[in-house]
Amino acid sequence: MSRDRRGLTVLEVLLALVLLAISAAAWMGLMQQGITTLHTMREREAAVAKASAELNRMALWQAADLANHTGPRRVGALIVQVASVGESLYDVVVTDTTGRVRILATTFYRRGSSAPSP
Repeated sequence: MSRDRRGLTVLEVLLALVLLAISAAAWMGLMQQGITTLHTMREREAAVAKASAELNRMALWQAADLANHTGPRRVGALIVQVASVGESLYDVVVTDTTGRVRILATTFYRRGSSAPSP
């Protein structure tokens, strides 16, 4: 093998190692991003499960119970906001403790106390 050819082979190996190092660094960055996303989604899933459990509990309340709980209140790691939007409708919004991230929201219908029972 000629001296020129040996020098070229070393250069090719160095270039291959540089490309391999760049690829490995990019792969590690993608893996870190995936792990961060997975962690965030697990936290979000847990928050939605807690909010859903609270809304399921509130779904059993009568109109008087909802009326007595209007306004914001803290329930564990959540803030539950109940607002009367009519004689028979109550908006319920569940947010995180900062109040900026809406987790779940729904509207409950309850017959007013003056409505006849079936």
